[in-house]
Amino acid sequence: RPTLEALQAWEVFASQTATAIENARLYGQVQRDLIARKRTAEELARLNEQLEDRVKERTLELARTNESLLNEIRERQRAEEKIMASLKEKEMLLQEIHHRVKNNLQVVSSLLNLQAGYIDNPEVQDVFRESNNRVRSMALVHEKLYRSADLARVDLAEYIKNLVTFLFSSY
Repeated sequence: RPTLEALQAWEVFASQTATAIENARLYGQVQRDLIARKRTAEELARLNEQLEDRVKERTLELARTNESLLNEIRERQRAEEKIMASLKEKEMLLQEIHHRVKNNLQVVSSLLNLQAGYIDNPEVQDVFRESNNRVRSMALVHEKLYRSADLARVDLAEYIKNLVTFLFSSY
């Protein structure tokens, strides 16, 4: 039979053994948790690195796209500037042509008037006046076309009114 002291010693031994076993189990659990956390941290670091790489790639891609768009915008601006310069040049040429046509028609009209002044025959003077009226009619059409916003259309009512006024004062 074991003595009371021996039983107490065995009880202390059993208690310490149980505590040691529990500590060993807890230590194993902590080791597994640490390994799992380490793996998770490594996986997180790897995923973070992949994400950083994707962000860098996407940033470079966006920078290239942005540069391409800026180049396209610059090209369009240059093209627009060229078109505007060409349009201004064509407008100036059109004004010059209008001015020359107007002057030429005025010269023809003046020459017809001068020539008619040297003629004594009324029938021939009528022919010159008719010719002059035709030239003035052409000048009027030309002026209406030049002044209109749409070269394909002329305000016919206004043209006829001006033509009739001119012909009335001519005769």
